[in-house]
Amino acid sequence: MKKTIALALALMMALSAASLAAVVTPTEEVIDDLAVMPIAEKPIEEETETKDLKALMEKALISVKSRIDVPDDAEFDSYTYSNQLGTVFSFNWNYEIDGEPNHIYVECSEDGFIYSYGCSSDVYYGEYRKLPNVSSVDAEKTASATLRKLMPKGYSAYRLKETPVTKFSNSYSFVYEGVKNNVPIEGSYVHIIVDGINGIATLYNAFPIPEGVEYAAVSEVIGDKKAASAYISLSEAELVYRDFYGEDNVKFIRPVYNVSGKVIDAFTGEEADLYEYIGYDHNAATEEAEMDMAKSAEGMGGVRLSEAEIGALEKLPGLLSLEEIEKKARSFDYFSLNSYKLTNYRLTGYEDQYRWGLDFVFAFDRDKEENAGKSDLNVSMTLDAKTGALLSFYTYDYNATIPSNPDFYIKKAPEEVEKVMKAFVPEKYRESMRLEKNDGLEFTNMSGNDRYIFYNYVRTNEGVPYYSNGVSIRYDCYTGKVSSFNLNWEENITFPSVFGAIGDTAAKKAIAEFYGTDLRYSPVRDEFGDIISYSLVYTVDAQLSAVDALKGFVVDYDGEEYEPEEEAAAGEYPEYIEKLYSVGVTFGEESIDKVDFDEDVTDTELLYMLASAYSRFYGPYPILKENYSPFVSQLSKYGIIKDKIVPKDEKISALQAVVYSLDAFRFGEVAKLSELFKDKGYEDIAKDKVGYAAVSDAMGLLPAGKITDKTITKKEAAAIVYALLEKVQ
Repeated sequence: MKKTIALALALMMALSAASLAAVVTPTEEVIDDLAVMPIAEKPIEEETETKDLKALMEKALISVKSRIDVPDDAEFDSYTYSNQLGTVFSFNWNYEIDGEPNHIYVECSEDGFIYSYGCSSDVYYGEYRKLPNVSSVDAEKTASATLRKLMPKGYSAYRLKETPVTKFSNSYSFVYEGVKNNVPIEGSYVHIIVDGINGIATLYNAFPIPEGVEYAAVSEVIGDKKAASAYISLSEAELVYRDFYGEDNVKFIRPVYNVSGKVIDAFTGEEADLYEYIGYDHNAATEEAEMDMAKSAEGMGGVRLSEAEIGALEKLPGLLSLEEIEKKARSFDYFSLNSYKLTNYRLTGYEDQYRWGLDFVFAFDRDKEENAGKSDLNVSMTLDAKTGALLSFYTYDYNATIPSNPDFYIKKAPEEVEKVMKAFVPEKYRESMRLEKNDGLEFTNMSGNDRYIFYNYVRTNEGVPYYSNGVSIRYDCYTGKVSSFNLNWEENITFPSVFGAIGDTAAKKAIAEFYGTDLRYSPVRDEFGDIISYSLVYTVDAQLSAVDALKGFVVDYDGEEYEPEEEAAAGEYPEYIEKLYSVGVTFGEESIDKVDFDEDVTDTELLYMLASAYSRFYGPYPILKENYSPFVSQLSKYGIIKDKIVPKDEKISALQAVVYSLDAFRFGEVAKLSELFKDKGYEDIAKDKVGYAAVSDAMGLLPAGKITDKTITKKEAAAIVYALLEKVQ
């Protein structure tokens, strides 16, 4: 499959090592294009303006081609557009190398400042992943050289921030952050990608440092320690119940303090107001509420049953029949359903939960003149199939208009919402608290979806909120009624007591030691969004936010005591393992530094590594131990395992590791010819595996005598995969 990836990455191009002369004359084809180029967004009709733009474009082209190498026979096209940076020229060159299409593109300013650059990598991928030929050190040298070449007058104002390895793409990604007074500037950076196979830069994106604006002086900043102290004093700690998931993905609830902090002004130590207030998106909120209702009506993603299955389930003890559940629904006075017709129903099952979904419609008599143009009224609801309790409902009155006294309906909202809570979930209402941040409306602006106010009640235990459970309500200011109600409430859960909780202050102190501060320039914008100056602020790296409420330790994402990870020592794993992981050939972990390569490998881990050695393998990443199917199906497709056998996640022998590996790389067909190797001294190996042992020895996959029924380490298993990948490059 020649050039499969190269074509897919047509917009990720590479920088040539060769430079052109300082002054480059555009080709005749380029000059012709200058006269007929399309102009986007801001068409220029006057002849004089067209000539001026042509001159600017020619100047920009000369500037660009003095820094990049473009074949003289390349086809050229361009267009121009305007944005907040001014006029931007977009240049595209298409050409062929050995009959294969290649591409270069550049976006630049009038004076030739290059915002974006890229070209084809010329690396063609086969069935298996390519191993990197370029070290991270050499790739970094290429990235730095690319920055200096494409930004010769400004590169010194950028410094290398990080050098992450991009998984699954055989490439290195580098970010250079813009700095002023040795302080990073938010939003100003250069991103460069270097191909790990041929070592050329394939992508360059530059976000320039704004000039002509004021940058605050750094001479009087308060310092990291005072910033961290200010952060803690301004932090808020809330005692809550939170969900965590342990082994086998089993949920458990733990009382913790959620600690949230602020951004600190670098001079005063007070909270910095960086962002404009963003108003509540009523359209999005309405859509979300309707989606919640739809999901609830279908039983939280449960399977919808046929009428025959519904009939059978109705006969099960403990479930209400359709007739009984309809009677229950019509008994709710809030809806007045006497004149409504039941038009649709469904019984859905989710684990041990069953729910009835009912749709009622009131159809207006279209023969009456006063009903002309009116839409039918709809009420949809979900009820517990065992108890008949109302779980959710949704209504919408398309005929409603802005009332003559909207202020009355808005003020009535809290009372109406409380009425609904007491009517349908009285006990849960007593165990809930209403979130204070509700979105009121100015009635003078009521139109479209701005007719709603949203309320949320959160479940509590001993006065401590449990945000995973609660009630969401939508109030309609046009009708003065609740139009959406959704209950999310788990019945069989146990809450640990919070008696003896350590308190807010102790919680903030416990998490403070893990904080690190970062001084940076943050843009200050005017009412039009334009940057007028840069202020200095401290941001805090506070990825951890929870402290155990009783024992006082910082909690990680699994609900266990957080232990800072130590950086892996240099040389802790061989270079071949680093190369495998750099191209996405892994045992399925999130990070190479989390792997103990001296541990024995399991069948799941080795099979994952073999699957990830294929170019077309894309996950899951990391291994989802509760769901192997995504990569097991690929292993079956490639013939590594048969009939989609589910891995047992057990340690495997060196012999079995060799069998899996040779099959994965298509050497198994030879290895299966056991008769060819019967007299080669493999008496201790099973007859049908003798060929595998012989081929492995011939290839040097494992040391002599290592192919036994004993277990094999991850380091040894990775060596087998690396050796085979080298042979198929």
